[in-house]
Amino acid sequence: MKKTLTLLFFCFLYITTFSQYSYYKEAVIIKKDSTPLTGYVEKESESSLNPVLKFKKNIADTEPIFCPVTDVKQVVFLADSSTFENVNYTWRKDSVKITEERLAKKMIEGYASLYKLQLLPEEISIIFEKNNTFVYVVKIDTNYYTLYQKERLERTTYNRGMLYNPGRTNDYRNRSIPYYPVRTSYKLIKDYQGVLYYILRDCKDLSEQVKNLKFLDNQIIPLICKLNGYHPEVKSTTVKIKKEKPWISHGPVISALGIDRFDEKFVGANIGYQLKIVYPNLNEKVSTDFGVFFDRWYESDFGKKPYNDFIRFYLGGTYRFNNNAISPFMSIGVAYHAYLKNPYEVMASGTLGVILYKRTIVSATIEGMPGSILPEMTPPTNLFFNLGYLFGKN
Repeated sequence: MKKTLTLLFFCFLYITTFSQYSYYKEAVIIKKDSTPLTGYVEKESESSLNPVLKFKKNIADTEPIFCPVTDVKQVVFLADSSTFENVNYTWRKDSVKITEERLAKKMIEGYASLYKLQLLPEEISIIFEKNNTFVYVVKIDTNYYTLYQKERLERTTYNRGMLYNPGRTNDYRNRSIPYYPVRTSYKLIKDYQGVLYYILRDCKDLSEQVKNLKFLDNQIIPLICKLNGYHPEVKSTTVKIKKEKPWISHGPVISALGIDRFDEKFVGANIGYQLKIVYPNLNEKVSTDFGVFFDRWYESDFGKKPYNDFIRFYLGGTYRFNNNAISPFMSIGVAYHAYLKNPYEVMASGTLGVILYKRTIVSATIEGMPGSILPEMTPPTNLFFNLGYLFGKN
């Protein structure tokens, strides 16, 4: 059993180390020459795309096509209608002003269009504000304005010296010496307010709201909507993101069963049916899992009496690292073993595996518990090698 646990541990390290934390979603890319591309685009998070788009014509394609952002006008994800458009993002590096084309999530379209741009990891410097990982971009006519806030630790040296006396002594070398303290303070730099003052310079009632404005969607969006209300000649709309309904995938599972019961080992088989529910509005990589299985293990040779039968009910959750053609996943949950002749057991369950081409599941499951109600009749540890298939959306 120790060898099995060691193998599963190294499998887990392999999956977590080499799997890509990405997710391909069905989308349409509109290039700058108006050429449409329909397929699947890698989406890193709700508001984040790769600096270079990774596109697959079919989800089963092993290698993606790389599309430079400079060639892309717009990306529309079909499931929720979220739209990413090409914007000019201006930032500074070592006091040098840099303007780049980025794909930002459209939030408002109108006289003033508002976008939310997720920063790259190397551009993020978080001290206390954990959600300070993005900027807003406002487009008016052909001009782009970046709204951002920064965090900074400032070191201040006080010129007024404080006397420090290390102790009473007649030695002049150990008398009081001047001490200039250095203190560090935290400052949140709200540069977005200055930019908004400039944008709203002709709207006094709106500019008065900027002083107390927080760097949040529910505060920035209403302000830009009010600005667009001053320009009815330009149609203004707030981009509505459709909420995706939970989807279900399901299918049969067969397994080879190995049992480590103290100093004895037994073999058996398992067959059953599983159900996965994905909640895309929360996280597409996470699912709630249910399963009902019939298990049999033999006390002697496989296929020969005596044997023990039990119905296994499973409830747990799964995290998929991506939805590529080869998609690693890990699951944890609880299994209820209802023996037909012996007392029941409740075991903790853990699974590592891969989903191949969104349909075929190959995995290994280990279930165990610290003790058992009747250890002489029920096994403390079960190991399953599973093969399954999924129907429905996945």
